[in-house]
Amino acid sequence: MLAKLQYALNSGTLNPGIRIVTASEKIRTPYADPFTREIVLQQNFLCYLWAICYCMNAFNRMAFEQALDHKLISLNRSPEAPVINRMFDWAIGLGTAHENWPEELPKPGGSAQWVKETDSVFLFAVRYIMYHEVAHLIFHRGSLELLSRHRSGQLSAEDRRRFVNMENQADDYAIDITLEVFPDEQYRYMNMLGGIIALLSMFFLRADDDLRGGKKHPDTDERLKRLLRRVKFDQPEHSLFIHYTVTTGLQVFFERHQIPYLPEDQASWQMEDFDKLYQLFYDKVNERKALYHQFYPLN
Repeated sequence: MLAKLQYALNSGTLNPGIRIVTASEKIRTPYADPFTREIVLQQNFLCYLWAICYCMNAFNRMAFEQALDHKLISLNRSPEAPVINRMFDWAIGLGTAHENWPEELPKPGGSAQWVKETDSVFLFAVRYIMYHEVAHLIFHRGSLELLSRHRSGQLSAEDRRRFVNMENQADDYAIDITLEVFPDEQYRYMNMLGGIIALLSMFFLRADDDLRGGKKHPDTDERLKRLLRRVKFDQPEHSLFIHYTVTTGLQVFFERHQIPYLPEDQASWQMEDFDKLYQLFYDKVNERKALYHQFYPLN
């Protein structure tokens, strides 16, 4: 994978430049420009991603602190909850309109411990996204005709299949190069954590609870599963933190869209392991997707 990246740089297939779009507009997710061979990152999206990284880090920290003294965890019990809720609501709002960073909220580059941790996770999340976009420039520059048909709205079933395959290939490249470049477990863990939060941010950005990928992308939950299948660590605390991040993120998604997912008697409700908890949550996601397929089929 590294050899392909180096060849792309040497041959001019990949422009090492990054274009930052600073226009005051609603979020536009990163993309690879096949004409300029640049990766395009929107400032508003970067603000959103940092805020989501902060919230996910805070959710995890608050939950672990409560787990020491409480059988049932409630994030609203923490004194930091109002700030986290305000941060999350502001970040979600960026998906519909630009809004300047509220003065009362934490910001990148601060001295607080949670901010320092967020700065680190954010960089790994951006790195994972950029590896994905680099893959498009390396492997898919010959697909300009397909992109033109997409812009014209005239995609065949085969065109949609090719788009989904291209996205899966880009995801696999981002994972593969992460594992190759960072053999040290701590760095692999941080990269995987960044990738997972980057994917979870796609869950939260949706205005509805339809996680289907549409005409160009795999389903959002399937992309998350694809990454999780590659998560293997020797240190149990790394696996625990990854699993906790994912299951917390899925619960935040369910809460955001008011999807019931837990039994009424939560105090006595237990799961034997994370696999069974994942299955419960994925079954709930599949139920929602089945409803969308029934009433809003993807033609």
